Amino acid sequence: MNYSAKIKWSFVSALLASLLWVIGDILIVGFYVDPEKYPLFTTTYANELDSTLALLMIEGSTQRLMWGALIASMSAFLFLPAVWLAYQFFKDKSKPHAWMTYFILVISVVLMPLGHADFFYSGELFKAIYHTDAVAHPYLIEMASSFTTVLYIAWGTAIAVLLLGWLLFSIFVFAGKTVLSKWVGFI
Repeated sequence: MNYSAKIKWSFVSALLASLLWVIGDILIVGFYVDPEKYPLFTTTYANELDSTLALLMIEGSTQRLMWGALIASMSAFLFLPAVWLAYQFFKDKSKPHAWMTYFILVISVVLMPLGHADFFYSGELFKAIYHTDAVAHPYLIEMASSFTTVLYIAWGTAIAVLLLGWLLFSIFVFAGKTVLSKWVGFI
């Protein structure tokens, strides 16, 4: 495959990955829920778990939540050619600023699936709390809180590393270290 084809297919991979992640997000949290229908989360357990997160997924079927998590998690690798594509814009790819930025962006891609997949487990636990007898709630709330903590740590770390990588890339665009026009650093 020649260099031009690699660039083209990397761009296609980036678009496909982005589309699949949007679909995954919509399947996981793309619901409008009337909070008043769920006083268990908005009142009773509002101080014990993340009721906002619970309400985002409470009406999702198991299949919908599962496919939302899987579509995104299983397609994360499609972001790797996109990261490689960004690396191609560096004027001197052998310099530490180029390969360190590339490495940070690769790490962000590696970290993304765990956070996204955990939405499924958290959502299922929130639904279990809603559909079970109150005697089981303390254990389920503890479990949901732990899963939510894992979700926030995993997702937060992935997003922070992603932000750092693209912030560095933008700084190097502004510094003239890439072949891109400086205004591209704002994108």
